[in-house]
Amino acid sequence: MTTPFQRFDSVHVEGDGAQNAVGNTVSGDLVQQSLTFVRNRPAMFLGAREVSCRMAAYVPADNHKLIVKALELDHCLVLYGPPGSGREITAMKAMRELNDELRIRRFSLEDEDTEEMGVGQGCGYLVHARDGLTRLPGAIDAIRASRSSYLAVIADDWNGNINGLPSIAIEPARALHVYQHWVTATGHGAWANWPEAPGLLEGAQALPANGRRLARLVDEAESNDASTSATERQDQVFNAYQDWSRDLQLWFHEHREPHDRALLVAAAALAPASENSVYAAAAELAKRLKVDINGAGLAWCPVTELGTLLDEQQRSSQIAFNRLGFAQSTLRHTIADYPLARQDLLGWLAALVTESLAGRQPRISLAGTFAEVAAEHGEAEIIASTVRAWGANDSPDPDFNANPAYIALSRTCLHPLVGGRVRAAMYEWSRTARLPQTLKLTLVQVCEVLGQTYPSVALTRLKHLATRGNEQIAEQVKQTTRRLVEAGYYSEALKAVLAWCALMGRETLSVSQRQKRRRVGAALFLEFAGAVNEAGLPTVLAGSARLTPAHCRPGWRAVLDYYADGGAPHSGFGVAVKRWLDAAVTHTPLRAAITDMFVSAAGGPFTSFRVDYGNSAGLTTADSAMTAVARQWFMTGPREPAQREVMEAITVPLTRSGWLRRLKRGWIFMRTKAATWRESR
Repeated sequence: MTTPFQRFDSVHVEGDGAQNAVGNTVSGDLVQQSLTFVRNRPAMFLGAREVSCRMAAYVPADNHKLIVKALELDHCLVLYGPPGSGREITAMKAMRELNDELRIRRFSLEDEDTEEMGVGQGCGYLVHARDGLTRLPGAIDAIRASRSSYLAVIADDWNGNINGLPSIAIEPARALHVYQHWVTATGHGAWANWPEAPGLLEGAQALPANGRRLARLVDEAESNDASTSATERQDQVFNAYQDWSRDLQLWFHEHREPHDRALLVAAAALAPASENSVYAAAAELAKRLKVDINGAGLAWCPVTELGTLLDEQQRSSQIAFNRLGFAQSTLRHTIADYPLARQDLLGWLAALVTESLAGRQPRISLAGTFAEVAAEHGEAEIIASTVRAWGANDSPDPDFNANPAYIALSRTCLHPLVGGRVRAAMYEWSRTARLPQTLKLTLVQVCEVLGQTYPSVALTRLKHLATRGNEQIAEQVKQTTRRLVEAGYYSEALKAVLAWCALMGRETLSVSQRQKRRRVGAALFLEFAGAVNEAGLPTVLAGSARLTPAHCRPGWRAVLDYYADGGAPHSGFGVAVKRWLDAAVTHTPLRAAITDMFVSAAGGPFTSFRVDYGNSAGLTTADSAMTAVARQWFMTGPREPAQREVMEAITVPLTRSGWLRRLKRGWIFMRTKAATWRESR
C-alpha cells in the first residue's frame, strides 16, 4: 500500500532555462504562524475542528426550528440579520441537524465553479452576499437537484426574489447566554455569573458576537499574568470590552498637543519597543501629519517622563502596554475618532514596516498591525497598493520584502470586510506576467492560507502563477498544492491539476504559457497517479474524487508529453504506469478502460497521419515511451495470460505501421483460437 498522495522526489521537468530564480520566500515558521492566526478566527477559517467546537457552544436562535424546517423543505435559504447576530453558526447547526456528518464549507460564488456544488456525498455551503451573488441562480438549481447538499446565503438584509429562494430574518439568541456558554466551554465557569456581564451584554446593540468577544477576553485575561488578582483581571476585561474608551477619551482630552498624541500612537503601534524607537516613529508621524512643533526636539516629552505620559510602566528603557488590549484599542480609537488622519496613519504604519527600527520581528508585527487596522476600516485598496510596493522593492534584506507582504495578504485575504477585494487583487496579480518575482513567490505561499477556506480560489491563482512564472515559481506552486492536499483538499487539488494538464482551454494562452502550465500539472498528476490503496487500485479511481480512467486521460497525456526523455522513461513515470497496469490485471472490470485510456493518452490508435507532441527533448515520443514501459512491465513479471492481454491491448494499437499492426492482431486472433481449441479437446 502506498500513501494517498505519493511524491516521486527525483522527478525533474525541464523549464525555460533563460529565466532566473530570484526573489524572496517566506520561512516555514512564518507560514505556520499565519495558519495559526487564521485558524483562531472563525470569521476566516472553518475547518472540521472549528465547526465541532462552535456546534458544542451553540445557543439556539429564537426561530431556530423554523430555519431547520425551511432548509429541510427547500435545501436553500437566505438567512439575514445584522453582522454578529449568529447567522452563520445558526445555518451550520441547522444543516448538521439534517445530516450530522455533513461537511460544511464557505463558498465564493464569484470565484468558484458552481457546477461542483451538490456533486458527491453532499456538502453544506455558506455563501456571503457581500462577496457577490452573480451565480446564485445556478447554485440554487445545483443544490436542489442534488437533494443531498444545502446552501445558506448569509446577508445583512434581503428584499430580493431569486428562484423562489426562501428568506428568514434571524431572531438572535441573547448575548449573555452566548457568553455564559462559551466561558463554561473554555473552562472558566467561575466567570459565568460575573456581575458585570449582564450590564455589558444587555440592550439593543448586544448580539451573540458580543457575548463571544467578551468570552474571548476572559480567556485571554486568564491566560496572561497569573500573579494578578481576580478583581484586577475583571477590571481588565471590563475595560478591554469597552475598548478602554473612557481612559482613552480622558487621555486625549488631557493631552491636546499633537506630538504628545503621536508618542502614544507610536508606542501603541510598536510596543514593546525601546524608547528611541518610539520617539523616532512619533517624529515620522508628526512629520507626515505636518505638525509644526515650536521648540523642535526640546518640545517633546523627556524620556524620564515618557511612562507617566503614556500611563504605562517604563522598565529597562522599554515601553510596554500591560493593560489587556490597550495598544490595539489606542489605534482603533485614533483612526475612528480622527477620520481625517486615517490615510496618513495607515501610510505611516506601512512606512514603519520598511524602517529598520529593531530588526525582523517588529517588522513582522508592524505588518500585521497595519493589515488588521486597514482591514477593520475597509481599506482594501491601501492594503493592495502597499503589498505591491513591498513586493516590488528588491532589497538585499531577505526579510524586507517577502515577510511583510506575506503577513499583510495572509491576514486580509479571508477578512470578512475586505477579503473579497484582496482576493480580486491577488487574481489580477497572478495573471500579470511582469509581476516582480518576490510578489509572485509571496502570492504562491499566501495561497496555502487562502486554500484553508477557499481551496478552489487558491488553486485558480496557483494555476495562473504557474502559467506565467519561471521554474522557481513552478516549484513553489507544486509545493503549495501538495500542502493543500495534506490539509484535506485532495479532490479539489486533483480536479484542478487535471484541468492544468489539458491541451486546450477557455483561455487564450501562448504556446509557452500552455507548456508551463502543463508541465506543473504533469508533475503533480504523476504524484497523484502513483498512489494505490490496499487493494492495489490507484487512489484517484477509488478515493473521494471518484474518477474514471477516462477522466485521467489529460493527466496521463501531459505526463507522457513531458516525462519521456532519451527513450528511457523516468523512474517515477515508470513506477506509476506499472501500478496502473497491475491494477488492470487484478481489477478486471477496469481493464479495458485503463488500457484504452493509455492508448488514447499516447496518441493511438494511429491513422494516416501522426500529430507530434511538444516533447522538449525531442528524443522519443509518447507512444514509444508508453510501449517501452508496457513491454518492460510484462517482461519483468510472471508473464501470465492476463498480463499479456494488458500489454498487447496497449502495444498493438500503438504500433505505427499499419501492416505490422494488422499482422499482430492476426497473430493474437490465431493464438486465441488455438488456445480455445486446446481447451475444448
